[in-house]
Amino acid sequence: MGLLTDFIIADESEARYVTSLEGKHFDKYPTLQYKNVDIVKLAALHQIIEPEAEVYGIGDADWLGDPDGDGPMICRIPERLRDAIARLSLSKVRDMAEAWSQTDEMKFDRWSAGDCREVLSGLCRFCGKARTLKKPVLLWICL
Repeated sequence: MGLLTDFIIADESEARYVTSLEGKHFDKYPTLQYKNVDIVKLAALHQIIEPEAEVYGIGDADWLGDPDGDGPMICRIPERLRDAIARLSLSKVRDMAEAWSQTDEMKFDRWSAGDCREVLSGLCRFCGKARTLKKPVLLWICL
């Protein structure tokens, strides 16, 4: 089945409430649903988009709530990454998706350039919406 990973536009103060909704957050918050788009893959993408940026890892994630608990985990996507994704042009999305598909993180899960392009295109629109709303993007993760 894999890892359920939803991107949610919500304030950090709402993170506990989001996790209490038992996976029904898409009824109350703008949500972009994918599988297996974890923070390790996002860090690889961030390094491609902004090679000079200090890229975060799983230990550096801004966890909201208890990442060691049994339930879903939620973290905030760095604002710098949200904005970098939101600024990508269509041609850049193609180029970045191709490069992303060649990383070890994506090859391991057998992601194609087309898979990466689909996810990155969706993220580009979603992060643009969050940026316009001046809201963070949260990543909800459920095993």
